[in-house]
Amino acid sequence: MEHQIKLIDKDTVIPKLTPLGWDLVVKGKPFYVAHIPGYVHCIRGWGEPIDLWAWPRDEEPAYENLVEYDLDSPVAWGMNYHESRYIKCKWDDTMLRGGAGTTITRNDEEFYYVPGGRGYSIPKALMLICKIQEHPLDFCTIDFDKKMVGRKIWYNSQPAVIDRYVKGQCCVIIRPDGAERFETPAEFVKEPLWDEEDARRLKIDCLADERVWWFRD
Repeated sequence: MEHQIKLIDKDTVIPKLTPLGWDLVVKGKPFYVAHIPGYVHCIRGWGEPIDLWAWPRDEEPAYENLVEYDLDSPVAWGMNYHESRYIKCKWDDTMLRGGAGTTITRNDEEFYYVPGGRGYSIPKALMLICKIQEHPLDFCTIDFDKKMVGRKIWYNSQPAVIDRYVKGQCCVIIRPDGAERFETPAEFVKEPLWDEEDARRLKIDCLADERVWWFRD
């Protein structure tokens, strides 16, 4: 089927739209994105028709505020590399120290920090941005931090539940589901990963902890 370009004009009757849930923010202003069937504003090189339109979330969609949407990702992901210098005093010695790292940003807000010099942290951050966009916790959606609360997961093969999201760190606080505490994995019995108090609530890195399985019925 050949698709034709058809734009919205002042006489177009806008149907009831169902937002996709993408967290699009333009210069600090949040927008919704939705399909408007029949209104194709561009056709990509391989023949894919694009009927996606965006409008401010605090307004009703109308000819005056609908804009064509053709982005690769609704969320604007970025990186900021930073180096610091500081003086450290220890045992009557005064010395200069340095630190460096790359902060991944999400819609211009701090999302995750990767420590290390530019040769390590920048490539690592680039790799993690790809991982973030494919993550089961849907970091590209509106209110992803609220929607994940109560999600059932597996941690070290033990049932667990997400209690809350830690903003700016891409970490979650989890608790055991159906037990008082997390059991130490057999391979760490001699050197426990946590103490008795921590075993009731654990903070885990969503991008680094390989002991998590994010899907549990």
